[in-house]
Amino acid sequence: MPRVSVVIPNYNHARYLDQRIRSVLEQSLDDIEVIILDDASTDDSRQVLHHYRDHPKIRIVLDTKNSGSPCRQWNRGVSLCTAPLVWIAEADDVADSDFLEILISRLESNSKAVLAYCQSWIIDDEDRRMGDLAEWTDDIDPNRWRLDFTSDGKAECANHLIIKNTIPNASAVVFRKDAFVRSGCAYEGMRLCGDWLTWARLALEGEVIFVARPLNHFRRHSSSVRATTNAFQHVTESLQVSRSIMDQILIPAFSKKLAAVAISNQWWVALRHSAPSPLKVSRIRIALNTLHLGWWLPFSFLTMIPAAWLARRSWIEPLLRLKRRLLS
Repeated sequence: MPRVSVVIPNYNHARYLDQRIRSVLEQSLDDIEVIILDDASTDDSRQVLHHYRDHPKIRIVLDTKNSGSPCRQWNRGVSLCTAPLVWIAEADDVADSDFLEILISRLESNSKAVLAYCQSWIIDDEDRRMGDLAEWTDDIDPNRWRLDFTSDGKAECANHLIIKNTIPNASAVVFRKDAFVRSGCAYEGMRLCGDWLTWARLALEGEVIFVARPLNHFRRHSSSVRATTNAFQHVTESLQVSRSIMDQILIPAFSKKLAAVAISNQWWVALRHSAPSPLKVSRIRIALNTLHLGWWLPFSFLTMIPAAWLARRSWIEPLLRLKRRLLS
């Protein structure tokens, strides 16, 4: 039995796929199996995979119909794994050669830990570094994700994961397969926030380890799922995640307030800048679904609807510029 199973889910990432596979095969820890799932790609991914068809450590699964869900592919991949530890290595990301060795050593030295993740560099289409993902968590705590830590999973959910997805890239995570299955596996009912809910449910099973060294390279590009999804859907799914966490554990008032502020900011951006919502659920219904984060929040959401409508009018911006000049 290998020490770790590596699942590479791919859909139309032919441009990055060979680089990703090589970054897995070149890990300093080589006691691995690699399962590559191609979700009915329409680009040249199959041609890239053809070069690895006879590799002794690689199993390639080719789908004829797209699954429609990254988390569905995660679950399928994990079901094929034989190792006790799993790494979901997204096809467009890259890892340092000692990624597995460092994270697995932390997991194997702590039997209570159910997942370990590291800091990530942000890279563009050409592999240029654009910073790191600490920028994503700085608004919660500018210092916490600069140092290694081990945290109780319930506390992690109550104080941080309730606010936003503080584990923002799956490629940075190694987890225990048995805990993943106990938690209910990856949540398939969301397009954007399924990973967030998956990590929260998994964290409730034990402890969480964080490694501050950036061992993962997260690729940010225009064809990513987040970049092509309507902002109202993100608000709706974020509310589902926070409600799910609150159904499991008690959330401190301060964390609940921070979660309310975070979702309010998302709501304003969606109202102010997004195209009309394609969701079947109305904006009023979305506003009413915020009640679990505070009795006052639905009223705040509702008042932002006409405020955003006014802010989108063409005559508002000249008035605001005039106001700024008069006040300066």
